[in-house]
Amino acid sequence: MPPSTIVLLTGGADSTTLLHVVNARAPVVPVFVDHGQRAAHREHQAAERAGGPESPGFYLHDAQGSDEGS
Repeated sequence: MPPSTIVLLTGGADSTTLLHVVNARAPVVPVFVDHGQRAAHREHQAAERAGGPESPGFYLHDAQGSDEGS
């Protein structure tokens, strides 16, 4: 089995497309980073819908102070 690939997932069209293309070829670890952007809550929700917590290894990095991996 090939090694996992980390995909920075914003919930937008580009990163969602990349997630699905890469996931067709190798295991993926999607990562969402909350760095205090104004739309962080909406972006996090979109990232979850795109392939977040139901994906093995989804990781939320909160650059504001806490991390949660699943």
